[in-house]
Amino acid sequence: MLTMWAMGMLALLGTTPQAQRTVAVVAENAKHEVVTDLAPTDLAVVEDGVARTVTSVKKDDRPLTLAVVLDTSAVFETSFRQDMLEPLILFLAGLPAGTQFAVWTTGDRPTKLVDYTDDAAAAAPVLRRIFPQGGSTLFDTIDDALESLSDREGGRSEMVIVTGNGVEFSSQTRPLAARDPDMVQNTRVEAILVDLGALARVSNPQERLTPTERLAEYERTLSDLAERSGGFYNRILSTMGVASALKGVTERLRGALLLTYASDSQVRRPKLEVKVARPGVRVLVGAPLVDR
Repeated sequence: MLTMWAMGMLALLGTTPQAQRTVAVVAENAKHEVVTDLAPTDLAVVEDGVARTVTSVKKDDRPLTLAVVLDTSAVFETSFRQDMLEPLILFLAGLPAGTQFAVWTTGDRPTKLVDYTDDAAAAAPVLRRIFPQGGSTLFDTIDDALESLSDREGGRSEMVIVTGNGVEFSSQTRPLAARDPDMVQNTRVEAILVDLGALARVSNPQERLTPTERLAEYERTLSDLAERSGGFYNRILSTMGVASALKGVTERLRGALLLTYASDSQVRRPKLEVKVARPGVRVLVGAPLVDR
């Protein structure tokens, strides 16, 4: 620990003592396969334009808390059970041991259908009773689910969103999370958007957005949340792709890393770039972790 005298001398010299900052990252190759065998010498960190020294890279084995946001609006009535529900049940069963998860649904109103639990087998029959109906309240549900994650202490938190771009009945035209970076400070967002084609272009007089505005807002909101949090945004063309998309989520959950680097910056939310000395490998990186 630096003494007051030493800190004073550093201040006179215009030098700030370096602290260790940690950020959760996921590395993947050009085929979106997760890469886990990285060492500090493989990585370079640039923080607000300044090169930083990577001090460690290790597996992120913190206890996981997960909020799943599932679109249960009427647009999925014919494909929900086979293409979305069963893949989700398999996904929950394959989570890392001890994961606490909750499932929120968006049909008609935000609903926490399954409260936080580690029992995927007990959750399955509850999920199988879902009957898709009404319009979606995706934006309001995202805010409610993120708020529930912020109330849970310790470990790492993740949100997985499985939705389509159908009629949106939220009270907000954008989630508060899209406007308030603090809401996703410690939560990594994975978003799967099924492009519903002609169904997505149906207008409804009760909806706050026109179909064109809605399409743009869904795309912008989900991609922004994923990018800002170091997550992954996956736009697919059919519900038949949900199972494969969720498999990718599982691989990224299991392959997440904690990268620690030395920094003298006082900026709470710096711009970070992480480069890998391997061809074709990129890193998904969020903001440095902060205490809740």
